[in-house]
Order: sequence, then C-alpha cells, then structure tokens
Amino acid sequence: MTRWTRRSLTFGAALVAVSAVAFGEYKLRFSAISQQGLNEGDLALLKALYPNSAAARALGGQYLQVGGGDRLSSLRRLQEQGAIVSAVRSGRMAEIASSVEHACREDFRNGRFYCVNGWILAETELDVAALHS
Repeated sequence: MTRWTRRSLTFGAALVAVSAVAFGEYKLRFSAISQQGLNEGDLALLKALYPNSAAARALGGQYLQVGGGDRLSSLRRLQEQGAIVSAVRSGRMAEIASSVEHACREDFRNGRFYCVNGWILAETELDVAALHS
C-alpha cells in the first residue's frame, strides 16, 4: 500500500470538489429548464385548438364557475402534463392535438370530467378552454 502525500490528498480533494460543483450546476440548470412555464406563444398554440374563441371563452367561464377554480390553476394543470408541454414546444398542431386527446382520455379513465351545460367534458379540454377566459 502506498503512502498518502500532501499532493495526492490535495489533488483528490480538488477532484471531488470540482465534481460536486459540476453536479450541482447540472441539477440547478435542469431544474430551471423543467420549471419554465408556457409563454404567450405556447398559449396561443393551445388556444388554437378551439377555433371559435367566443364559444371557448363562454365554455371556459362556465367551467371555472362549476369547478370553482381559476385560470391560473387550469394553466398549472396543463403545465404539469409533460406530454402536452413538449408537444406545444414542438409547435406541431397535430402533435398538440394528439397529446391533448390522450390527456382527455386519461381524464375520463380517472374520473376527471365535468358536466357543463349538459356536456360531459374532460378536465384537460376544459382547462384549455379556460385559457380563453
């Protein structure tokens, strides 16, 4: 077994410190990227799923009254769905529509739906409509 020298201990400590700083920076950068919200352009892409904005505004307003929520909580729920966020960031409407449709099916499977004016609608599609209000 070799003896520990001051140089080897200093080199080992520096190597550990650099590794710890690099790992911490990576974690900080990754958390900053993953917590970024949807910007106005992203919201415009989601709003485009409802071509009639007046009808979407009325539907979203009624949903917020029935559900007792607000626009911000609807936006948070949409941002928590990674598939929708990544589809919106891609900018492809077909991918956005597909991810929203998949999320709506999951809503119905998990009992997350509301009756608004006699229509049974998934929470995700109502959250998208609430963006108009």
